[in-house]
Amino acid sequence: MRVSGEKRPTIRLMVIDREPLMLDLLVRAMSSLDSVVVVSAATGGDSAVELAREHRPDVVLIESRPSDNGAAIAIGREIKRMQPDAAVVLVAERAEAGRLQGIVFSEGPGWSYFLRESLESIEDLESAIRSAFAGLTTIDGAFTPDRLAGAASPVAGLTPGQKRVLELVAAGLSNDAIARQLGISSRTVEYHLNEVYRRLPCGDPKQINARVHAAMMFRSYAGEPLFPPRQAA
Repeated sequence: MRVSGEKRPTIRLMVIDREPLMLDLLVRAMSSLDSVVVVSAATGGDSAVELAREHRPDVVLIESRPSDNGAAIAIGREIKRMQPDAAVVLVAERAEAGRLQGIVFSEGPGWSYFLRESLESIEDLESAIRSAFAGLTTIDGAFTPDRLAGAASPVAGLTPGQKRVLELVAAGLSNDAIARQLGISSRTVEYHLNEVYRRLPCGDPKQINARVHAAMMFRSYAGEPLFPPRQAA
């Protein structure tokens, strides 16, 4: 429920879905949101990249499907290469979670990943878009590597200070924002994170984004839901 008089910055949104009917439904739904302007829509391919070049969206919402064979990811990468400050929100089916795990690790900031089943309403999707627009990275727990399932998480071995910093990283805060919230210096935040990366099995830092990997491990360790449960009416 929005408060009367509440003002939010306008989000320039691009929607991509290879299914024309679903694309039309998404565009209609997103166009109904306050302060969200759908500047372009495409079913994919080169036309999507050209439209992104022309309209310069703040957020690109991409629906990925198993039959895409990675086309949705390729489009997102090309748009990010062309417009690094654009945020990508990728919505995928559960059947794609295993294939996308490695991709989640390889991409840098500005990508958010959700299972379609985790987005139970237009409000959830709106929240995902607004978070991406604000510069936050949100990752569905389904993309956490299977090797962590059922095993003692190495996050448990971190110090309380390291866990607190990592918790705020997982919430999408920047180093400066973490420093302000905890009342410590940015250099101290950086020190804690370097220790976190050293202690966690982040693999080859040339191959994956250590910050994203560590955040995903914390979310798995904490069992965080993507969205808080709704209160009964």
